[in-house]
Amino acid sequence: MNPSTDIIAAVATPPGLSALAVVRLSGPGSAALVEGLCGASPGRLSGMRRLLVEIPGVGDAVALGWPGGKSYTGEEMVELICHGIPERVSRLYDAVLGAGARSALPGEFTTRAWRNGRISGQQIMELAAAVDAGRHSERLPEAVLALQDMVSGALETLEGSIEFQDDSCPDAADPAAAVERAREAAEALVLNTHSLQRAMKVYLMGRVNAGKSTLMNCLCGGEVALVDPSPGTTRDGARREIALLGRRFLLIDTPGFGGIGIDSIALDRVITGINSDDTVLWLSPEGENPPETLERKAGRLLPVTSKSDMHQLGGLRVSSVSGEGRDALCEGLLRAASSPVESRASEILTLLEKAERFVDAEPGIAAALLREAEEKTVEMTGFRHDTNAVERALSVLCVGK
Repeated sequence: MNPSTDIIAAVATPPGLSALAVVRLSGPGSAALVEGLCGASPGRLSGMRRLLVEIPGVGDAVALGWPGGKSYTGEEMVELICHGIPERVSRLYDAVLGAGARSALPGEFTTRAWRNGRISGQQIMELAAAVDAGRHSERLPEAVLALQDMVSGALETLEGSIEFQDDSCPDAADPAAAVERAREAAEALVLNTHSLQRAMKVYLMGRVNAGKSTLMNCLCGGEVALVDPSPGTTRDGARREIALLGRRFLLIDTPGFGGIGIDSIALDRVITGINSDDTVLWLSPEGENPPETLERKAGRLLPVTSKSDMHQLGGLRVSSVSGEGRDALCEGLLRAASSPVESRASEILTLLEKAERFVDAEPGIAAALLREAEEKTVEMTGFRHDTNAVERALSVLCVGK
């Protein structure tokens, strides 16, 4: 992979349903790749050109071309604009990758713009600050960097004490204290990911009378959703935020699928609002599978065999009457809410806790654990200590930037 000559591609618009979406390509040969993809004449997109194209298996799109030196990245660049239907956007992106482009890394478009003199280092810092300011985890980048510094510092201190253990040096740093500080920083990072996490949306869905509203009340510990045996009782549905072991969830009751008197418009509105960050609990007393449209929309889908006090079906069995399966369901929600940053921070914390136990008795084992923890911080930040501030700023940008 040659970063300077590869054609990179990314979906440059937010996920979810929208009027229009953009798939962006950059790199020498971008125009030729799109021309070949849609069967256009060679050179048709060369220069500042616009072209209505038809891409097999995808449909129509508008291609906008820029020559090298005129685009955001300073390279030859093409943007493909299509209707913002998630399935169509996904097919378009897959078609571009299948034609020879590769997925862009986070901030890679801006990296190329910087290397080609199209954007200054100061502008990158300002862009990264603007992007980061809009995130709920706005303090996490600094916390991760601080942890990385402490882990590397602890490793240097420990390796130095191993190398010069026979020398008398009263001013030498204390390896145990350095590891303890790193462990405390990891603990703070894990707590940070909890406190900064936004409430994850959890939609309770299923056919009519599947027990959605009853389960909603069970999880909330009170009567927040109207329960009635008549189908169609739930329209837009109740919403209530709850906390499980410090994590926040926004529970959303929804209309049931099927049955007489069901408001299909209200149900369609709910499904349209689901995105890839949300979780759906699909409740079914009979073990029925969810509709394919729902499986494609939900980021995470947890099938729940509801009303388990009335039958003996398998799966994740939950009874809002007896309480069976409630703890297992809550554990599933907690696993779904665990972010990659939190998971990696927890792994680092575990390694540092082990290193702290070995640092005096087995310093070699402690050093190996610290090296593993250091590598995991590198995976989180994307750079090592010799990386400058501009490259740190690039690391917070999304793949479409």
